Amino acid sequence: MKKSFALFVLLALVSITAFAQRRGPDYPRGPVTCAATDVGWEEHFGGHRDCGSCLQKHDRCTETCSIQSFSCTSKGRTAEGRVLVFRGEGRTRWEAENEARRRCDWNRNVRGCIIDACGTRSQVVSRRSCR
Repeated sequence: MKKSFALFVLLALVSITAFAQRRGPDYPRGPVTCAATDVGWEEHFGGHRDCGSCLQKHDRCTETCSIQSFSCTSKGRTAEGRVLVFRGEGRTRWEAENEARRRCDWNRNVRGCIIDACGTRSQVVSRRSCR
C-alpha cells in the first residue's frame, strides 16, 4: 500500500513538472510572448515565431520577449459633485476592469462607478541575438 501511494505521488510530481516546463515562463503580470525579427521590413509585421525560422531567411536576427498587461480606470462622483478616478491592472482586460470597479465601489464616498477607459501595455523582459 505504501509503495503504490509513493509511486502515485512520484508520478503526479513528474507530470506536474513536465506540464510547467511546457507552458513556458509566466510572470506575475502575464504570460511571456516572444518574436524574432531582422532589421528589415518584418519588424513591422511582428517578425518570426522563433530564432530558427528567422535565421532561415536572414543573416542576423534578434529575439525579443515581452509581457502584456491591461490597465483600466473607473470613475465615480462624490456627494459634493467631485469626480474621483480609480485605476486597476490585471493580466486580462476583465481582471483590470474588475479591479478598477472594485476600488471605486470600495470608497464609501463615491457613487455611480463606471469603467472610463482601458488600455494595454507591453513590457520587454528579455532581448537576445539569435546568432
